[in-house]
Amino acid sequence: HHSIWRENQTKQERTFTKWVNHHLKGRGINIPQGHLCQSLTNGLILIFLLEELSNYKLKGYNIQPENKWKILQNINVAFAFMSRQGVNTLAIGPEDIMNGSKKLILALMWVLILKYQIA
Repeated sequence: HHSIWRENQTKQERTFTKWVNHHLKGRGINIPQGHLCQSLTNGLILIFLLEELSNYKLKGYNIQPENKWKILQNINVAFAFMSRQGVNTLAIGPEDIMNGSKKLILALMWVLILKYQIA
């Protein structure tokens, strides 16, 4: 049962990586397959994705987040924006993104797809 779940998670991650890359193509960003969760951990890719999806420019983030505090600030900027946009981040918190929690990052990607793609 765990291997089926892991296999589904891998398929989800592949699909979501393609979706993110599609939206970030104009910024010259291409996340390699299998690296979606790691690529989101400093908050920048998430911010860029939100900017592309919403056509808003986010402010107050660090373009070179070299420490934990700047990374958390970036992710908090993204979460504050999602909250203002009415994105239900469920039980997902900034630390989950920073720590690269695959299950919760994939859940967040799904929430973003529902909000910006299907809505």
